[in-house]
Amino acid sequence: QHPFSVPDTLTPGQSFDYEWTTANVAPGDTYAGYWYDDIYLSADDQLNKTADFRLVQRQYSGQLNVGESYTFSGSATMGSLAPGDYYVFLSIDHHGHVTEKFDEFFAPNNNIHMRVDDGGAPHKVRVPALDFEPVSLTMPTLMEGDVPVSVSWGIRNNGDADLPQGRWVTERLYLSTNSVFGDGDDQVWRTDSFNSAIPAGTTTSHTV
Repeated sequence: QHPFSVPDTLTPGQSFDYEWTTANVAPGDTYAGYWYDDIYLSADDQLNKTADFRLVQRQYSGQLNVGESYTFSGSATMGSLAPGDYYVFLSIDHHGHVTEKFDEFFAPNNNIHMRVDDGGAPHKVRVPALDFEPVSLTMPTLMEGDVPVSVSWGIRNNGDADLPQGRWVTERLYLSTNSVFGDGDDQVWRTDSFNSAIPAGTTTSHTV
């Protein structure tokens, strides 16, 4: 195996590029017809293939002779994952299809590689977060019957992730008989959606 690359920031819903190379460093050729390589994100420095988040999976088909290698590269879309910092692991032959020589030099446990920096320290990736806050709501103090009213408000993205253009977000305006939200008397007044970008640390304004 060789060093592999994924971006330092992975935002859910957005695409990213990846690449890694696998080499047969054993004294014999492979005879399995295919196997899978996977990249995982883990909250700790121990890979758990059952519990950790699988970022990418690729299938290799064919034989890999001594000294030969192959490279996988492409783009994928980041799935839903809680914000935070994650260790990155590359797992070659995830299901163990290839029979490998086992001795002090060639061991199957060298099929798992943690991404590290030039100094050998773990190189984590960041999954950023969106954090919306409604601000500056302006509306009439009196509303009557079918008389049209104008309402404006702002949405601030306090997170460290950008909301990309084209990703739909739904907003609801509620009316309540008191100042407590969620105590059972709230009524949805109107529902709106938008798909404009909101970069981290910025505010967008809406008027209806």
